[in-house]
Amino acid sequence: MIDLAWLRKEPMDLKTFVQNRVAKIQELYPNQLWRHVPSDQNPADLVSRGVDPEKLLQQNLWFNGPKFLSGLWLEEANVQKLFSDNGKNFVGASNEIKKLLEIVRKPDEKLANYLAAEGIEWKFIPARSPNFGGLWEAAIKSCKYHLKRVVNGINLTYEELLTVTVQIEGILNSRPLCPIKQ
Repeated sequence: MIDLAWLRKEPMDLKTFVQNRVAKIQELYPNQLWRHVPSDQNPADLVSRGVDPEKLLQQNLWFNGPKFLSGLWLEEANVQKLFSDNGKNFVGASNEIKKLLEIVRKPDEKLANYLAAEGIEWKFIPARSPNFGGLWEAAIKSCKYHLKRVVNGINLTYEELLTVTVQIEGILNSRPLCPIKQ
């Protein structure tokens, strides 16, 4: 926990030994949100607690990591822009979305101050305007293209589908972000 506090400070305020390391971490990973993983959920702590290699082989935590990594969870990132399609894709949660929209549409000083302080810009996408989606629409199209060619009507188990999807994700993410000059 002390390490996390150091990462939030200016390196100049720390002793030289720590200062150099914190400065390097902040240089390599600027604007990162660091979080604490409790010891009982941290696979690295198994080894530091002296778990025998035989018992380590039987530890789910060692091979799979903590459960929160494999579950559905929101990525905790510093969001700069939030895009919303007015809830048309959230039919099952329409009441909650309507409540949210009521809160957002009212001039709520607390919400406005929070969004401004975090530098978040919330833009609504007009209904039936998928072209406003831009890059993520193209990303979905690319993923569907590869998925259709690989799966081709085969019934897959959840694990097989997950494996194929992760492999496609790896292929798509390994491409250059822009054309490479010859």
